[in-house]
Amino acid sequence: MEEKITLESLNSDFVYIKKEKIAVIDGEEIKVGQPHRKAYQNNEDGRQQVIDELPQEYQNAIFAIWGVENAE
Repeated sequence: MEEKITLESLNSDFVYIKKEKIAVIDGEEIKVGQPHRKAYQNNEDGRQQVIDELPQEYQNAIFAIWGVENAE
């Protein structure tokens, strides 16, 4: 089973992500269960959650908008 992550909204204050479980059967993607959505704020806690919970390529995209410094 694969996990598909989508950045639904990203700005300098927050990011909304959607995670979906995907099963690939005979080359066809089938969604399993309901999507999980979560918001992360551009503050110390939100930044740490992004680092802890999202793959590097998503971190890179988010921090490209948020910058490398904490924006509190």
